[in-house]
Amino acid sequence: FKKFFYFLPHSLRALIWLIYKFQYTRPLKGLGLQNWSDINKKYIFISYLFNMKGSDCNKFLNSSYWGNLPKILIQNRKKTTWIHLFVKDKFIKNPSEASILINRLNKNNNEQNHLTLFSFINMNVVRNVFFDWIKLNISLRKIDFNKNFPLLEDFDLKEYYKNDFLDSFVGNTSIDNLLTFNLFEEAFSKIDKKNTLSYLLENQAWEMSMLGVCKEKKFKKIIGFSHASTRYWDLRNFHDNREYLDNSFLKLPQPDFLAVNSNYAYESFLKMGYPKKRIKIVESLRHLYLNDLKKNRKKNIKNNKTTILILGDYLAKNTYYQLDLLNNLPSCLIKKIKFIYKPHPACDIDLTIFKKLNLKEIKLEIFKSLPIADIAYCSSFTSACIDSYSYGLPVIIPLNPEILNISPLRDFKSVSFIKNTLDLENAIIKFSSQNKYSDKQRCIFNLSSDLQDWQNLLYENISFP
Repeated sequence: FKKFFYFLPHSLRALIWLIYKFQYTRPLKGLGLQNWSDINKKYIFISYLFNMKGSDCNKFLNSSYWGNLPKILIQNRKKTTWIHLFVKDKFIKNPSEASILINRLNKNNNEQNHLTLFSFINMNVVRNVFFDWIKLNISLRKIDFNKNFPLLEDFDLKEYYKNDFLDSFVGNTSIDNLLTFNLFEEAFSKIDKKNTLSYLLENQAWEMSMLGVCKEKKFKKIIGFSHASTRYWDLRNFHDNREYLDNSFLKLPQPDFLAVNSNYAYESFLKMGYPKKRIKIVESLRHLYLNDLKKNRKKNIKNNKTTILILGDYLAKNTYYQLDLLNNLPSCLIKKIKFIYKPHPACDIDLTIFKKLNLKEIKLEIFKSLPIADIAYCSSFTSACIDSYSYGLPVIIPLNPEILNISPLRDFKSVSFIKNTLDLENAIIKFSSQNKYSDKQRCIFNLSSDLQDWQNLLYENISFP
């Protein structure tokens, strides 16, 4: 069906997609809206209904994205509203399972109200999406493709951009974007201005829709939380400096405050021109588990074999390169090592190629994986290398000569970057002989357990700079 679907004209795809989304998300319609007009919506959080395996799925006192902030808010008697963005995964496979989870959370916790963005879907929203799509189609006809597509030294790029362009303006992607915008308009149509909204900042398309609606409604405070590690090369995090100074009607929607989880992230955003007064350093909620791990770890591990935790990449070719370097190690060294492989959830590779390594594959959360390792061997792409580094493990990162070094730890001198199997062998021998965690305090995240910085940002009446 997928091949047939993408064979259809963009406009027909869009109409089919709108009908499909309405039917597919029906189990979420009206979910959690029973008291929506009456509940206290002073503190609103927008989060993903994804990767919930690491969250408290009974009372939502802890979240894989928000740490124990939900519990702290309840202890401070702050009622909160959580709007979840459903994303299918192995834990929540469809909207029906998402509906069961949301109902359970609302039943077990009176201090929180949980719903999804598609809780607000109705025929009026669908109608508005359709008419917006018609207007978009009419506007598209006014564009002269021959004059307005970019040229690269007289090289016509039209054929490379045209399909994405049409999909964004006419196809199913346009429907997704318009649907998100209209759902946020419906959700915030009856909300007063005296509220604080916090969301996970990744500069995804839905964030622009949400911010545009929030600015129109003139929310009291909007906080974008850069919850993951800040990577210098990730252009989603940064904009042209002029965007931060633009006060025109069509300026890029942005949060009032950018919450970052480390001094490193703070300096990175400053370097890229982000206004200093709008950046706030807060606790790194998803990395608070490091506190308990570092308290309970054993300072010296003496085993017959050195345990290497292999943290795979989301791209198969990078993971194969990473494992191939290990596979070429001398047999005498391999016999002294226990290899534990933690794959990226989105990457499935054939491990039988590497029988020599006797790999043990695990699918534990990162906080359960780190304590069983002596050395972390990480892909140059993965952000999990920062967890390993902050925990205190020696970190080895292979550099593929065919790609750029875009590791988040690129400028960290205590990390071992290797270029070939000989470098890898020397690094393993060096770290195995030490056989201990780093004594240095090298965690780059703000891990204060009382979450005082978060409380100050949420509760205090801070005016937009």
